[in-house]
Parts: sequence; C-alpha cells; structure tokens
Amino acid sequence: MTTAADQLIGLLDPSRDYGKISFATVLKKVDEGKLLLRKGHLRPVIVDAKTMLPVKGSGRYPLKEDPHRVNMAMFQAQSVDDIEDFYSHVWTSIAKGDVRAMKLWAEINGLVGNSRDPRAGEMNSALAKLIEAAAGSIPTSVSPTYIDVKVSDV
Repeated sequence: MTTAADQLIGLLDPSRDYGKISFATVLKKVDEGKLLLRKGHLRPVIVDAKTMLPVKGSGRYPLKEDPHRVNMAMFQAQSVDDIEDFYSHVWTSIAKGDVRAMKLWAEINGLVGNSRDPRAGEMNSALAKLIEAAAGSIPTSVSPTYIDVKVSDV
C-alpha cells in the first residue's frame, strides 16, 4: 500500500530543473526530512524544512476558490426559497438608485463580467445578438449620391 508521501514522490519529475540540487538529491533530502512535500496544483510543492520556502522547480500551491463567486452562489441558493421577495427588494433598491443593487442585478443575469470571467463570453454573444437585431432596422449600406457640379457654377 502506498502512502500519501509515496504518491507525491511519484509525481516528481526527474527531468525538471531543481536549481543547485539534482533529482536524486531531492529524493535523498525528502527521505532525510530536510525537504517536505506538499500537495500542489499539478506537481507537489517541495519546501525547505528550515525556511519553509519552496525549492526551485517545485509545483505551485493549489488555487483557492474565488470568495466572491462562493458568496454569490450561497446568496443565490438562499434567494431561491423566496424569489418573489428577493426580486421585489432588489427592484425597490434599483428604483431608489442603489448602485450595489444594479450591480447585483447585472451579475445575477450575466450581463457583466471581466474578460477572464466565463460569463463575459456569454455577455458578448448576447450583445452581438442585440446588435444584430438592431441592425435589421438600420440600413446596412449607404450609397452616396453624387451631384454633378461645375466649378464655374459655384
């Protein structure tokens, strides 16, 4: 049976550059307890036991979940129970000019998002559909009308 440490050692890359030490030295120092292995994002994070600093060539720590997304998900889950009351409060706040309520409304409906946000793509496609629908009522091409004028007439 393999332990968690054995699994982390199995994830180490022998061809990776570990700075001043070789892969064999990394394994030796891990066995001696001079280097510690922590669970990383794709590869284990190798940490010096004295300084607790990562060693060159080790993996990176796992990314934590965005707290804003977690809070929004919790808020949406709670608002499902009383959706009419929730929307009436949001609309009342929007009518009073509360910018936070407007932002919340836009975020919930996926109308905003930064370029790294997956919802930004949805917003762009919705905006493209809106522009296409509006373009149907506007002439897409304009043909210029020329007036034949002689310079002596002016």
